[in-house]
Amino acid sequence: MRKMEKEWKLTSLDLFCLNMVIKGAWIFKDLPDVQALREALKKLIKYYPHLTGHYQEKGKVLIWDDNYRNEPSIQTRNKPEFSVNDLIGKDEQTWALVKEYDTKAFKKGKIMPFSATLVKLKDGAVLFVQCAHATMDGYSFFRLMEQWAALTKGETVEPMVVDQSQLPNKDAFTKEEALEKVKEYGWTKMKVSSLIKMLWDMFRLRNVKDTYIQSVSQEEIAKLKQESGTGTHAVLCAIAAREVMTRLQQDYFKVISVSDLRGHVFGVSENLMGNLSQPFATQEEFSLDLDTAALAQAIQKANDAVLQSDTQERNLRLSVCASHYGLPYYWMDPCAMFSDKPESLYINNQLKFRACDLNFGTGKPLYAFPNTLSDTVKFWQPVAGGPVQIIYWGFMAKLMRK
Repeated sequence: MRKMEKEWKLTSLDLFCLNMVIKGAWIFKDLPDVQALREALKKLIKYYPHLTGHYQEKGKVLIWDDNYRNEPSIQTRNKPEFSVNDLIGKDEQTWALVKEYDTKAFKKGKIMPFSATLVKLKDGAVLFVQCAHATMDGYSFFRLMEQWAALTKGETVEPMVVDQSQLPNKDAFTKEEALEKVKEYGWTKMKVSSLIKMLWDMFRLRNVKDTYIQSVSQEEIAKLKQESGTGTHAVLCAIAAREVMTRLQQDYFKVISVSDLRGHVFGVSENLMGNLSQPFATQEEFSLDLDTAALAQAIQKANDAVLQSDTQERNLRLSVCASHYGLPYYWMDPCAMFSDKPESLYINNQLKFRACDLNFGTGKPLYAFPNTLSDTVKFWQPVAGGPVQIIYWGFMAKLMRK
């Protein structure tokens, strides 16, 4: 007898990421045998059965049931012509070893949200994992990987909370109330001209696929943290901002940071599975007249002011309603994230995910590759204990190469 179908309803946060892929790749000297990895993956997927589902555009849901569930497995490939040293630090060559996750097939309901491939090299292996971004953000993706590794080692895990009902209600405000509030809070109205400019910038970005990597040693980070009395994020923001804004010949700028809202939204678990990350912009403008340590202090103070207020929760709840009603308002100017001459620096700090520490029981990776999402500036650490990378993408990479 066919069991009742189950569904995972995509939220506006999920649907924003519908055409995106969140992924990672790790080079290991050794890994457990493929069968051990597969058995651990089967255990893992039981906690997150929606990852076995198929997307249905009508209703915008993932559908699955216990009768036809086909657990994701691991594809394997042999590439003995490649050695570890051939690939370390070479993103393009490494990702060329596997087929790119097909978001069009996902949207047509033909493939599951989760895909893993193990490529065996002459002297090591590369583990590739690619997922539909509509089902998870960075927190969820890397927690998923940590739990897979833990289960492979025979450890127990605390599953993430799978409960979309915790997320803000799309009709918590009426359309009239939502419109009144976005105007009250001074949100940016996306005029037709602004939308056209943003779409044009995004189109141009498709042809600028370059990246530029600036390595910052642990010693330099520690020195600046001590001088400024701030954390790693503020220090790296100050370094990146000085590099970019000096080249743009801009004296003042703002910072836009991607923030994990777990722990900042009442009623939402700090261990929620799904998408709960949003950018936030500082209200203050920062001056390049400050030295790097003082700049880091100013950035951290401004960030703390936002994080310690209810601004993020308020913006999230209101933006869900604004999206539901089709209101063309946003809490910051989204054009700032894609322009080739931005007045704000858009930053995604992925250091806290500790991707370089992933361990299936045979040691940490020799190298961890970041995702290829369109973050204009990204913070990443590919090797445990090694330098931090400031990765500039698109227009920013082109600017840094001048």
